Amino acid sequence: MKPGNSPKEFDYTIQSVSRAVKILNSVAEAGKDVGAQEISAALELHLSTVFRFLQTLGHLDLVEQDPQTGKYRLGIKLLDWGMQVLRSLDLRHDALPYLRELNEKTREMVHLTILKGDSVIYIEKLDSPTPLRVYSELGKTAPLYCTGVGKVQMAFLSDREITEFLKRHTLTRFTKTTITDAAALKAELSHIRAQGYGIDNEEHEEHIRCVAAPIRNHLGKVVASISIAGPTARVTPARLPELIVAVKDAARKISIRLGYSGESDEPDQPSPVRLNRPSQNNKRNKSRASRS
Repeated sequence: MKPGNSPKEFDYTIQSVSRAVKILNSVAEAGKDVGAQEISAALELHLSTVFRFLQTLGHLDLVEQDPQTGKYRLGIKLLDWGMQVLRSLDLRHDALPYLRELNEKTREMVHLTILKGDSVIYIEKLDSPTPLRVYSELGKTAPLYCTGVGKVQMAFLSDREITEFLKRHTLTRFTKTTITDAAALKAELSHIRAQGYGIDNEEHEEHIRCVAAPIRNHLGKVVASISIAGPTARVTPARLPELIVAVKDAARKISIRLGYSGESDEPDQPSPVRLNRPSQNNKRNKSRASRS
């Protein structure tokens, strides 16, 4: 609730959302085009109220009005949302066996994410069986530019999309190793595209390191990403080559499950992991590894 709003005003806002959903449900349950008067009678709402809601929902493409009959049906935007939900559910179902395999093999937390606007959203996670764990939450979003799962999806956006993203957002510093320079971020994304994986080296959270890889659909488009995440005490620079092979192999298997056929089913042997220094002002500091 915004400062200055009374509880009554807050309740009215929630009631408005509830009424909008009830009207959408009424249109859906009709099974055919339905008029404002029918909705008004079914929901026991004043006709003028129903009409105002329908006009607003129409502007948002959530309902459509037949110009000849004046009656309403569900809008195309709802189909778009529904298809997104279905894609997410199918992806989770198809990915889960490989996520479990990766989780058991590495004994680290495993994440599955999809793009949501200018962020990624966690749609599946498997916790590490070890006492020292990474905290995350399903349904939460994370930044694109400073997380492993975000960077590997951002890397495969078009140059125009990346440029527009950088115009919309300030690269906020979360830790000492967060990339806050646009040119450096573009170079990082180019490196990720070339090698097929990304590393979050304490860029979003201190003492947490992640290795991530992109998932492609049958058209070869990157539609999701997976990662192995753990404390830097366990996800060490020496262990990175092993984890890179594991996460890329799992991502490839999920991609093939989704119909992608652009790569073989054999895990790659990565080139030596490039460890950049965490700060230009401390180039000889070897106490912590930077991104790869």
